[in-house]
Amino acid sequence: MSIPFLSLQQARMDDRPASLEMAVSLSAILGYLNFSEGKPDGRFERQINDAYALLAQGADAPRSGAEKPLWEKLHEALRERLEALRKEGGAFQDVRQAEAVLALTFDHLLPAYRHHHEDLLAHLSDADLFQPFFLARVAEAVLSQGPPWDETERIIAGALNHLNDYVGYRPIAILENRPKGEPYPHERVRPIPLYIRGAGTSWGRYQPLIERAIRILRAADPGILAEASFDLLVRPPHLKSVLALLLRHPDLRAIVDHGGKPDIAGGMWQPWADDIRRIARETPAYCKLSGLVTEARPGWKPDELIRYAEHLVECFGVERILWGSDWPVLLLNADYPGWLAAARQFIAPHSAADQMAVMNDNAIRFYRLPMRPA
Repeated sequence: MSIPFLSLQQARMDDRPASLEMAVSLSAILGYLNFSEGKPDGRFERQINDAYALLAQGADAPRSGAEKPLWEKLHEALRERLEALRKEGGAFQDVRQAEAVLALTFDHLLPAYRHHHEDLLAHLSDADLFQPFFLARVAEAVLSQGPPWDETERIIAGALNHLNDYVGYRPIAILENRPKGEPYPHERVRPIPLYIRGAGTSWGRYQPLIERAIRILRAADPGILAEASFDLLVRPPHLKSVLALLLRHPDLRAIVDHGGKPDIAGGMWQPWADDIRRIARETPAYCKLSGLVTEARPGWKPDELIRYAEHLVECFGVERILWGSDWPVLLLNADYPGWLAAARQFIAPHSAADQMAVMNDNAIRFYRLPMRPA
């Protein structure tokens, strides 16, 4: 007989598997771990999140230094519940996959991820990093590697590679020294999700803020939302994802900032050039002619940038390109008059009207700014 769902407030707060089972169904979590191939599942992610929320109740009360962190409490509860299900038989007669995935997730991959990013993520505590949706992504990464489950080294290496798929903002000192724009081996990370469609808002310090923001957006006048625009501050590794996003949301008013930041100092051309062309051809997105100087070598000359600028203008046309200063960031590798003169040189072959569009009119149209009186 199944146990009816109870609210988190109705469940007992003693951290025992029976209490968690009443509130969030550990059996369902274990069913995913035992039978899934790792495809993201909103119900599984939500159940992990609810389990964290339940375990965290009373966390602000005084506790000893030996108090286990939430992910360890969850691991312990899942192992105990899995053993009980195994003894009951039925669908859980064979629990070898779930046993292996639990051990690989909690005992191997979480420590391996922390060790892999011991420099980049040193500012984050384990409690900051091992949030519920992140933990769900870790389990999905393990499952996606597939059996045999005793090949620990293969699975952890593959799961790490699966998780580390995002490169954030990079300081200019790194930009000037990286080869061909490729990230360093430990630079890719897995962002910590704060909200997942189908699963909800992540438990934690940001939950009230995210939930309030979502309520505001849902209550906003549709006309206001239609007027909104979205700046895409991305780098070449992200451009294919940008294309996928824009194709899924064709009404999104979007602009690619800084030409997608090609690594000019490293001589990058492909796949940046083709990816930018596809975005321009297959979506209504705009693009900013800006930010190129901070991708060039120190002491750059306009001739080193012109190939990239001309490609952007060719792809988007003078109707969807708009100039930007990137001030004050450009001061890292240029000055305002120098970049303005270079940009004017790049669009000099076009008519006066087209130059005015790039330097002025397109920004007014895209951002729907008030026209200045003549």
